[in-house]
Amino acid sequence: MSMRKPADERARRIARRLRALFADVHPAGRGPWTPQEVAESCRLPLAEVERLLTGAELADEAAVGAVARHFRVAEEWLTAPEDAPLIGTAQRLARRLNLLFSDIYPAGRGPWTHQEVAEAAGVPVEEIRRMCAAVPPAGDAFAARLDQLCLRISPATGRPYSNREVGAAVGKSGQYIGNLRAGLNEPGLPVATALAHFFDVGLPYFVHGPVRPVAQHFLVAEVYLTAEDDSPAVREIEDSLRMLIALRDERVQRVVGRVLNKRWPG
Repeated sequence: MSMRKPADERARRIARRLRALFADVHPAGRGPWTPQEVAESCRLPLAEVERLLTGAELADEAAVGAVARHFRVAEEWLTAPEDAPLIGTAQRLARRLNLLFSDIYPAGRGPWTHQEVAEAAGVPVEEIRRMCAAVPPAGDAFAARLDQLCLRISPATGRPYSNREVGAAVGKSGQYIGNLRAGLNEPGLPVATALAHFFDVGLPYFVHGPVRPVAQHFLVAEVYLTAEDDSPAVREIEDSLRMLIALRDERVQRVVGRVLNKRWPG
């Protein structure tokens, strides 16, 4: 039996996670990234990006770092083994979110879509896609959250929002917005509120990030989405969720059973 070399495993991990980034992590207003677009954004040869995506060769460290910066993820997330804490945290969040999306919804409607939860929670749909794909949120500071929003495609120009365009919308200069994106300044409440309104997100997203507003949308404690699997709080909430799902399924089964008995009595 052949043994895979650690370098081969690492290249495959990078390729697998990169494919998730290409498919699921892209600004609102545009579709998934192509290798050519990422190569141009990272100033890398197209062949280098394609090698990363195939996982057939040991990845060039500089190329891995450039692609990680393009997608606003830590380089460690691309390279770490499956049992690394960073990977486990993102996977737990994705697993629990996908359960909520698919099984916890009001009577009379089907499972939630990413866009519906984004609008209801006041969170960018980009962040919803990231979390559901087990990709960590774009950052834990105001600057990173604003920077991600500015990557959206402007309806006016067909290109990502410029600092000048965003500044004009909130009564500030382009340089001021650039400083916010770089983390050199922190906005006051009026500016943060204006930016939230301009990008159609809730102010709590800028303050707390995406996890808390999404948890509040689903009426679960934030700890359910973030804590370890053996946490008492997680076990208690999951027991309650399983009961809700079972009751809903049982009710549906009873209704279907009554219909079937009327149409095809035994």
